[in-house]
Amino acid sequence: MSHFALAIGSCTENKDHQIIECYYPEPIFMPAEALVTALTALLSLSPDSRVVRVTAAQIADVAALMTTAGHEISAQFCTMSVESETELVLTLLPADTKPLTVAEAYLKLHLLSHRRVK
Repeated sequence: MSHFALAIGSCTENKDHQIIECYYPEPIFMPAEALVTALTALLSLSPDSRVVRVTAAQIADVAALMTTAGHEISAQFCTMSVESETELVLTLLPADTKPLTVAEAYLKLHLLSHRRVK
């Protein structure tokens, strides 16, 4: 099963801990299935998971997977987040459908901005 997109990024939350905006430095259009499978196993994603918070303990492993898959910008972003104590989220879009969350909407906007999709 191929996925439409994925990205690792930082998000801003409101006082109720709801995501109100996201920044994705390297949105990945049509990610390799091996990367999706590895991230799914590492982060214990259920089939319905589309947005998941990445814990501090998982960041180094996520960075290593991104490096192995050739996504150096995402790997560097993970590494820098440790120093800044930025909380990260992984957003995974299984298909090009209407976004269900703010994080998904921002990923779709970043795909457009980075000229990955029309």
